Formats: sequence, structure tokens, C-alpha cells
Amino acid sequence: MSKEIAQVEGDLVEIQRPISLSPSDMMVNLDVDRQKNRLRAAESIAEAQQMAETGNLIGARDLLARRRTDLLATASAQAGDGLCMWLEADMKETERRMGNQQLYQQAGRAFALSGMSSHASQRATTRGKMVAGAKAPSESFSFGAATGSVAQSAAFGSVAQSAAFGAYATPNMANMVSKSQQLNKTEGNTPN
Repeated sequence: MSKEIAQVEGDLVEIQRPISLSPSDMMVNLDVDRQKNRLRAAESIAEAQQMAETGNLIGARDLLARRRTDLLATASAQAGDGLCMWLEADMKETERRMGNQQLYQQAGRAFALSGMSSHASQRATTRGKMVAGAKAPSESFSFGAATGSVAQSAAFGSVAQSAAFGAYATPNMANMVSKSQQLNKTEGNTPN
């Protein structure tokens, strides 16, 4: 560390804004749209979780159902984006886990908090026996009490290695969780 003073100069940057937009300028960028959806999902789960904490489980479920519908109407979801389908399935599972106060306290609260954190920071998270982005190597990867919807099986099942999960789980993480589960299975210590 020196006590020298350095002067740094930069070039002036100007961003020109056109008066009118061309049709190509008006097209939705699917990469931007999918990231907006990711943030909206995190915000929606956070709002629903706050409602659930005050005992308003009906309002929390209704909010998640409306936001799932909104998400499915976006350009990236309409284009079949895997991340959007996974977000919708995750919101649906969060909604399901807010079915009643006991279920919310036992499984919903932790699931919602984990999802909010994961989506907001684009980081993978494990939830009991599941990890987003992990391939389901048989029945050892169960995903709690999954509802079995097509979107959910696509999100949490064997196609989870798709590009939709690249930002969330790394192959090393998925392998680590799989090895841990296999070890627990052989030792008879199946985690919840």
C-alpha cells in the first residue's frame, strides 16, 4: 500500500434515447423477463409468508395463486422457459404448504423462507430431501409431499438438469446431496 495519489480520468458516456421505437425495440427480451419473474416470485412468496405469519393463510394462498397466473402469462413463460415453469411449481408447492396453520408451521414457513432466499439470490438450496437442479436418481430423491403436477415433476424431477437450473444448483452440489442421501439410506438414517 502506497500513499501515492492517482488521478483517473474517464470518457463521457452518452445514452441516446430515440423519439420513437421500432417494432424490434418493443420486443420483450426473454432473458430479462425470466429474471423479472424470478424476482417477482421471491417477492410474492415473501408477501404470502408475511400474510401467513399473521394467520391469513387464505389470503396468502390467494395471492400466490394470482401471482402464479400472472407469471404464466409472461412472455418467457409463454415461450416455455424452464425457470418460469419451475418458479410456478415452487409457488404452487409453497401455496400447498400454507393449507392450514399446522402444515404451515411444520413445513410451509421453512419452505417459504428457503424459496425466498434461493430465488432472491439465485442460489441453490436444499429442502429436506430435495435440491433444485439435482437429477432424481430413482425414488431416493423425493420432494416432500409433491402434488404430482406436470410442471412440478418437470421442475423437481429428472429434467431438472435443464438449463433452467444452471443459475441455481451446480453439478457438484447435486452430486454431494445425492451421495449424502445414498450414504444415509445405506446407514438407515433417512433424513426428513
